[in-house]
Amino acid sequence: LEADDGLLLRYIPAADTDTGEPPFRVLVPKSLRKLFLHYFHDTRLAGHSDGKKTYEKLCRVATWPHMRKDVLNFVRTCRTCQTAKPRGGKPPGLMQPVESRCPWEIVACDVMGPYPRSAKGNRYLFVITDHFSKWVDLYPLRKLDSKGIWDKLLETFSRFGFPAQLITDNATYFTGRIFVDTCEALGVKHKKTTPYHPQANITERVNRNLKTMLVAFTERHKDWDARLQEMAFATRTTVNRSTGFTPAAILLGRELRFPIEHAFFHGSELPARNYSRYTQDLSDRLAGTLKEAREN
Repeated sequence: LEADDGLLLRYIPAADTDTGEPPFRVLVPKSLRKLFLHYFHDTRLAGHSDGKKTYEKLCRVATWPHMRKDVLNFVRTCRTCQTAKPRGGKPPGLMQPVESRCPWEIVACDVMGPYPRSAKGNRYLFVITDHFSKWVDLYPLRKLDSKGIWDKLLETFSRFGFPAQLITDNATYFTGRIFVDTCEALGVKHKKTTPYHPQANITERVNRNLKTMLVAFTERHKDWDARLQEMAFATRTTVNRSTGFTPAAILLGRELRFPIEHAFFHGSELPARNYSRYTQDLSDRLAGTLKEAREN
């Protein structure tokens, strides 16, 4: 154990790898455990994840005896989760699952709303999901038209690259001439789901999680668009059941840090590496992560 800023750090040998993450965890005293539980479950950056996912987030930073039990009990008694999360089983009538081989090969998008008009004039939430990594980009929209939607798609594709296939439903803004012509001009194959099988669009599950967060964190109906990027962060840092990894780990080769992590772990604790070494380590790490994600 090593002392740092008044808190004890526990060395975790399994974490001492080339990931760039410090191989330490904060040994949280009883007096601070509720604060840690609140931070990694209740806050907007955490997103009110279920017990298992909350525990996985907490494990990146903290440790204490019987932590898993404490996390599960905390989440089980969360009143916000009990109120916001929908009850029920799996959606019926799933179509043949879509298979992708790498990030941003297949992208799905969908629109949520209309919501009450926000102070910025937004009424709709546009959701873009990478099928392979489950990375999500969120954009508020004032109105629904093909040009506005393609502007947001281009914003995402300019960062991550253009997909081979784009999956949408049959809404008019996805089937209009501007949308169809743009897909053809960019060489993107446009696949449309049927009205009877909307779950074939992979954003359906994402939408359910986003609805839960919107209910949990929107205090006033007209401020629903104020915290979208924090909700996106929560989604990107949550382990996805189908891949076994967070979207960030698959897409970036590293975990996104919560603000609280900088209070405990400093840059001096990380190994110094030049660009060549870092790039090679990142390439090796991503190759291993992608292989495991494909197998899950």
